[in-house]
Amino acid sequence: MNFLILESGYIIIALMILAMTAFITTRPFMSKRSFQIGVPLVLAIMILAIFSHYQITSSRMQMIDEAFYNSKSILCENKSVVKVSPVVVIKKSDGWKLENGVFSSPNFEREFHSARCALDNKNI
Repeated sequence: MNFLILESGYIIIALMILAMTAFITTRPFMSKRSFQIGVPLVLAIMILAIFSHYQITSSRMQMIDEAFYNSKSILCENKSVVKVSPVVVIKKSDGWKLENGVFSSPNFEREFHSARCALDNKNI
């Protein structure tokens, strides 16, 4: 389920690219074998890209989870109020909780998914 949550946007984009590839490779000006070569090739590239992205994202999430539980600072992008603070600093000592990859706090109105956060440079 976590895979679908993280990669659903990229899966939709890949399906649109695959549909465009199928449309273009079936045009009369393309060679007869272009569909047989083009669609599997594009499909393989899209699958490789999506699974690579998922592996990178899930390993970063695991690193952020470990850092959070070790009381290190996590930075999450705050798009709701850009003029005030574009970044929210999340610390376990400030009352933040991490459940199912989502940071939440009773003192803050919105939640942040750990896939969209990064370690504070001071932690490295």
